[in-house]
Amino acid sequence: MNSTNNLKEYINDLIGLTGGGGSLTEVITTEKEQIGDLYKRQILLQDKLVKVQNTLINQYSALNSLLYQLSVTSNSLTSALDALSNNNKS
Repeated sequence: MNSTNNLKEYINDLIGLTGGGGSLTEVITTEKEQIGDLYKRQILLQDKLVKVQNTLINQYSALNSLLYQLSVTSNSLTSALDALSNNNKS
């Protein structure tokens, strides 16, 4: 009878670990919930990353445009100063 009781306890322990509401089931459920939460956080972080990336691209484009305008202004001023210098020499 002792071995029968041990077997019964062993089977009950296994059912407790794997059956509905057992601790293993709870662990699996908790892990699935955590995976879902991590997936949601990943999506939110990806959205934030896209927004930051777009902001940086826009800022770079604006800076590039300003640098081009400064280059054009610099060339114009250089030409004007050269023309003035040539007029003063004549």
